[in-house]
Amino acid sequence: MTTSALALEQAYRGFSCPQETLDESLLSAIAVEYARGVADRFLSQYRSHLERCSSGLVELLGSWVQSDIDFSQAWCPIFGQLGEILAGRSPLTPLPAAVRLAFTIHEHRIPGDWEASLSPATAFRVVKSVLPKAAHLRTSCDGDIITVETRADGDAVERAVFTRDGEDWIAPGGLVSYPQLRMERNHLVFLLLEPQYTPEFSFLQEELLPESDWPDLPLRYEEAFRILSTVTPEYFSWVDRTLRYVIPLRGGDLGTITSGSTKGDPGTCHLSSGSNSLALAEMLVHETTHQYYHLLTRVAPVHDGSDSNLYYSPIKQRGRPIQYILLAFHAFANVLLFTRACMQAGVAYPGRYLPGNEAELFPQLVQLEEALAKTHALTPAGLSLWLPLSERIHGRRS
Repeated sequence: MTTSALALEQAYRGFSCPQETLDESLLSAIAVEYARGVADRFLSQYRSHLERCSSGLVELLGSWVQSDIDFSQAWCPIFGQLGEILAGRSPLTPLPAAVRLAFTIHEHRIPGDWEASLSPATAFRVVKSVLPKAAHLRTSCDGDIITVETRADGDAVERAVFTRDGEDWIAPGGLVSYPQLRMERNHLVFLLLEPQYTPEFSFLQEELLPESDWPDLPLRYEEAFRILSTVTPEYFSWVDRTLRYVIPLRGGDLGTITSGSTKGDPGTCHLSSGSNSLALAEMLVHETTHQYYHLLTRVAPVHDGSDSNLYYSPIKQRGRPIQYILLAFHAFANVLLFTRACMQAGVAYPGRYLPGNEAELFPQLVQLEEALAKTHALTPAGLSLWLPLSERIHGRRS
């Protein structure tokens, strides 16, 4: 391996697990440059369409692209969604996406005034509250107050005023509001999904946590966060840094967990949110680890494309391309490290849940590693996600 490749591998090691030192300036630079680039390409492609349907919106988005952007602004689902639109893979159309981006910008105290006309009438989320469906929107933000006027076809104008209170926004009464939970540095918002608000997630509709379980939701996550913060504070910070939204699903007791996340929705995952806090903490580790994988692959591919073979995955029980073998190893190796930390700390668990995790996961990881060791296609980024974890799960370093 060349000196430059070794330097890259070393720089990327912090994306493998929280036990490695993460260069947060690199993490921020990756997110910021992607967000700025995808927003700029989106504006270039759809400028004429947006100018026909709105006033002031293109100017707001264009000025934001040219401004100083930090990680908190850049690490938002809308930027993945813009990328999916440009790739032709999103159910969102350009104008609603541009409106989502505008509200994301205002949430971070960027001022501006704009109007947009939509067909059909569409509902949008502002911070953690959902506006009524609107065919016309007029929005003004001075940095501390967001004022939104909505009007459906032929209906009277409804006005909503969001005011800044320290690090939070206070929503007006009468709106559908999603609960949120403070972590260490950031808030986690629970998207109690309704398909008319978030069409890209409508496939989850049958799995949504029932309304009767909503009041207990923050308590379940608080207990999961307590486990993370007291037993493995490094994993609590790992979760806090990149997780922003959870779509809570049914299930979540031992053996009944469903979860998922995609590159197209940064900071977001769907997750079984049942009563077992240990299982919930484990899956928060798993899904958050995917966020780091997807973030790194914004700037650095994990393989060079030279290996088209399929390798058997004991997780999926079928052949998978090498990048998905690495994706699985990356997530489940972190789960194994978390499991071992819980056992070492004497965390109470039902039955043999934690030893059972160890007994199941370790041989699966060994099998995944056979493929990672066999291929010659892994790049410095790919090696950086595999090797530090391999050293730790085999006890070759402290």
